[in-house]
Amino acid sequence: MGTRLTHAPVILTLCQVVFNDIPDWDVKFQSGLRSAVINAGYPLTWSEQIPAVGLLPAFSEDMAQGLRTQPQIMWRWLARSIDNCTAFVFSSNAVSMMTAAYGDYAGLKRRFGSVLRLVEQFLEPKAVVRTGLRYVNLMKFEGRPASEILASSVHGAADDPGSLGTPTQTHCEAVFQIAGGTLIARTVTRNGEFAIAAELMPLPVTLSEERIAGDLGHYALVDIDHFVQTNDSYEIARVLQRLDTSHDTASMAFESITTEEARTRWL
Repeated sequence: MGTRLTHAPVILTLCQVVFNDIPDWDVKFQSGLRSAVINAGYPLTWSEQIPAVGLLPAFSEDMAQGLRTQPQIMWRWLARSIDNCTAFVFSSNAVSMMTAAYGDYAGLKRRFGSVLRLVEQFLEPKAVVRTGLRYVNLMKFEGRPASEILASSVHGAADDPGSLGTPTQTHCEAVFQIAGGTLIARTVTRNGEFAIAAELMPLPVTLSEERIAGDLGHYALVDIDHFVQTNDSYEIARVLQRLDTSHDTASMAFESITTEEARTRWL
């Protein structure tokens, strides 16, 4: 959906499938899936711990039930391409792909689908509970006003000095229930050095140094995320169909957020 942009501003793309929890998944990963992923073109593998928070039932003195938090440590495996541009993240109930070398959606879908088949072969998931696709776009204004790049509904006060002066950062977030799932579109305008959403850090891939290095001047980050909560069997064809829907929805959001003038420059 939409016109393919040769000079698209996307700098990071993520897709994810969440499935049922796999017992002894790390043993299964190391005993077969790890070698298969290496042979598929992602030879740089390592494991790491990540902090998490669990919710447990708790009772007060009057026996009223509530919830309490408990810090947890979770393990995950990562596999990265030699050029450091694409990585897969494996955990007990999910596989995610992150790439700084997007190219086009057809290529992304092909690469993600090939690893989903390996997951099916070695981890044998039975159910899918969520699919998602997310695009992070970096748009440098290069002396142009925000209104030449972004639709009026999202650039906010980025061009308006007002009584307080010109803001150093603006933020707009919109949430929609659309295409059987949830669309979250975030637009942040900033001045200065590159910054990205905290939940994405640390990145297991290397972003284009040419695009993010130094003082970027006035720029925008447009972060578009569409995901679908599901409860059905693990079928790769169905998963990829949902990603198609997420891609089409993200494309519509991108066109509604950006101006036709900007998209013409990115052709």
